[in-house]
Amino acid sequence: MHIAYIIGQLRKGGAEQQLFSLATHLQARITVIVMEQNHEDGYWVQPLRDHGIEVIELPRRVRFDVHRVLSLRRLLRTVRPDIVHIFADNAAALYGRIAALMLPRIPVVVGVRRYPDDDPCWLYALKRYLLNRSVAALVANSQSTADFLLRHRMTASQRIHHIPNGIEVARFRKPAQPAWPLGICEDWRGRQIVGSVTSLLPKKNPALYVQVARNVLAELPDVRFLHVGKGRLLAEVQQRAQAAGIADKMHFLGERHDIPTLLHQMSLFVMTSNSEGTPNAAMEAMAAGLPCVLTDTGDCAALVKDSVSGYVVPVGDEAALTDAVLRLLQDDALRKQFGRAAAAYIESYDIQGMARQYMAVYQQVQQSMLSLVPSYE
Repeated sequence: MHIAYIIGQLRKGGAEQQLFSLATHLQARITVIVMEQNHEDGYWVQPLRDHGIEVIELPRRVRFDVHRVLSLRRLLRTVRPDIVHIFADNAAALYGRIAALMLPRIPVVVGVRRYPDDDPCWLYALKRYLLNRSVAALVANSQSTADFLLRHRMTASQRIHHIPNGIEVARFRKPAQPAWPLGICEDWRGRQIVGSVTSLLPKKNPALYVQVARNVLAELPDVRFLHVGKGRLLAEVQQRAQAAGIADKMHFLGERHDIPTLLHQMSLFVMTSNSEGTPNAAMEAMAAGLPCVLTDTGDCAALVKDSVSGYVVPVGDEAALTDAVLRLLQDDALRKQFGRAAAAYIESYDIQGMARQYMAVYQQVQQSMLSLVPSYE
């Protein structure tokens, strides 16, 4: 089977990481088509090529380049895939959807990362009443998204599938003697460290993470806080930490490529997001044996069983987040118990299982097209 994945870019993000993991674990021929040629932020381009996967980057001349639709159509006719999978249903995916409409005998699968999202009303309506009618399958990475698609009749129910994100669980298991991460102050050794791994974007609400850190440090001044990830709010949250008087106890590390090493030095993991699907970062923290404190968005409550492997609190609830973090920091036995439960539960989210589920969807879609002869004319 030959699968062509279409994605807007290959930066170091959650959807892009999932594409890399899936493409490198499927027993299929893979072509990845990137809608923006951006070598500076194309983090996954070379790793994919190192695995023998073809990556084709389409240049963009202007912001709304309609010629890319025709270029993509010509490319698909040349590549001749059995299935086109538009991996993330964002604005860039609109080019892929339109191009695929011009080749009606190639089945199209669309990945939906979260709903409701930031789509303008006209695009939401266009998907529901036109674009989704030609889609062979919609794959949601969270049950909450699948439920939304069903409830709002975004397509026929039999075309909606829920496949949660997968991770390489073994990569995140804590070794007997974890290494000390580079760039972390030596005087942090032996202290309790609270960590978060997210992009610094409004939907992740990093300002709330700073507020929680301030509240916790007022009670437990020896605790330290880490944030890993980049984004346009970096300067703002650093200023908030400075204004709160905690800048010396809270480090913003930016983008890092040694996430397992960093996780292995944390005591617990926190996410203060306003919006999530199935967060990769929380899954990785659980695989590292960390209890998690998450906001109740997307499938966070499905990942973390409240009062079993961590705590799930209402979105934006500063007091509840603070209380949950303090409770775990002040109870070593409870923290370890929750961490063991988290590690045991996340075993079922291994990447191999995700790859098998996607292949089952592809085979179902392909079987439904057996009566049709693919045409690229």
